[in-house]
Formats: sequence, structure tokens, C-alpha cells
Amino acid sequence: MAVGNISRLHVEGTDDQHSIIHLLQRNGIQFDPPPVDIRIESNDSRLLEAIPIAIKAGKSKSIGFVIDIDTTPADRWAAIRNKALSISGDFPSLKDSFPEEPSQNGTTLDIPEIKNRTGFWLMPDNRMRGGKLENLLDTLVMPGDSLRSVAEIASTQSRLYGAEFAPRDQIKAALHTWLAWQKEPGRPYGTAIKAKYFQSDSPVASDFVSWFKRLFEIQ
Repeated sequence: MAVGNISRLHVEGTDDQHSIIHLLQRNGIQFDPPPVDIRIESNDSRLLEAIPIAIKAGKSKSIGFVIDIDTTPADRWAAIRNKALSISGDFPSLKDSFPEEPSQNGTTLDIPEIKNRTGFWLMPDNRMRGGKLENLLDTLVMPGDSLRSVAEIASTQSRLYGAEFAPRDQIKAALHTWLAWQKEPGRPYGTAIKAKYFQSDSPVASDFVSWFKRLFEIQ
């Protein structure tokens, strides 16, 4: 761990916070006490605004950011990079150390002037166009789960009967439908992970856990 409990991970919302905590716990990372402070920024715009502030304030500690891609990886990364480089006048090494593209395994970089390790994870896998938290969670559904297939069909057909969710939220509608059919219907993502409705590993989830450990120096 970087420095006690003062390292911080910034996320968009409550679902992200609880999903990450329970996924990490399922992968052997203890949260008693928590290894990092997970701060909710409410939405992606506020998270982007927090980037230069958090980097500048995060002396001698690790700072991480988890944000949905939503658009294209290139556009999301450009927004992140522009926010970070807005303080490059104070921290010149940022221009050299900040990559032009995100790493597929999660980005980490060191900022020598403030002894700061900074990391970025673009949900779900740093490269999926329009990706979000639900895309990562979907990889944790047991392969061949027939209810997941039926939930996809049901949520798609619901639009014929007046369902108003946007096409971009199809996977969110399908996952919530699937969760409504579990033993305890309608559990939020985090407690559904804890209850083992979701598996604890997949290639994407394993990469995320590895990035988290690398960023916050957890064995």
C-alpha cells in the first residue's frame, strides 16, 4: 500500500464504489480497514474535474480514477489527458510521463515532483467503445446462464411495450432484469457480487484487480 489509508480511488457513483469493494474482497483484498478511500464524484463530468485537483493535492500517495468509457476510448482518454495536463505548468514531467493512449491493462504513471503514483481505469477494459461498469459485470455472469439470455430478450422486447430506457442502456436493463430473477430479487450490484450471484473472476475483472494492486502497491 502507498501510505497507510490515505491513498484514494475516485469513482463515478455508488454502484461503482460497492461493486469495486465487493469484487476486490472476493479476490482476497481486505477492507477492514480499507486499503484506500473510495470517493464518489456523482458523475463522469465531476470526476474529470477532480483529476487535476486530486493529482495536485495527492502528495506522496497513490491516486486512482475509474470512469466509464461511454463514448470512444480515444475521446475519453483525450478528455482525461487534457484535464491532467492542465497542471503541467506546475508539474512539467506530466507532459513526458502521460501516455498518448491508455494501457489495455490499466494505466499507471509516476509524477516525480510530488512523488505521486496516478492510475486510470476506463470501464470496462480500457478499449470497449461505449463501455461501462455493466460490461465488466456481465463478464462475471456464469457462462451459459440461460436466465441471462432470457433477460436480454425480455429487456429488448420490453421496448415494444413502452420501456423508455435508451439503447445505450440495454446492458444495464438486461442485468437488472437478470438480477430481478435471482433468489433475492433486485439486489444492487455490490451485494449481488457479495452474494455470489456474479462470479469473482474473468479476464477483464482479473486485469482490473491486478491494476488496482499495482497502483496501490498491494501484495
